[in-house]
Amino acid sequence: MNHHPYFNLLLHSDDELSAHLGEAITERVTLHEWPLSWVQQLTTAGGRRLIYKSQAVPSVESAFYAGARSPLLVAAETLLATDDHSALLIEWIDGQPLGKMDWSSVDVVELAGKISEEIGGVALHNSVES
Repeated sequence: MNHHPYFNLLLHSDDELSAHLGEAITERVTLHEWPLSWVQQLTTAGGRRLIYKSQAVPSVESAFYAGARSPLLVAAETLLATDDHSALLIEWIDGQPLGKMDWSSVDVVELAGKISEEIGGVALHNSVES
């Protein structure tokens, strides 16, 4: 594990991630970093892309992904879960960012209602308190 140069964050090395994934990491790009999280896009030798997210407390994201079930959620795997830190591998979604989409023909009020309904339908299992 590596330490962030300024924040109290841990980061798996390329070797650790490669061993876990069964293929080499060929590219690692930081997308976001701040005192509580460090988010990177990983690309493997086989062309697979993933999001790697390291977090310090307080965070419930690792426990949430472990217990929540919904077609809205991407696949996520917890690599580290301690009292102080967590690290996740999250499925990469290859798509257009919401800010670049053409919303002119969308009824945003109706869409917001549907999204709220879907979020309300997220099923939580025993590993997450509801």
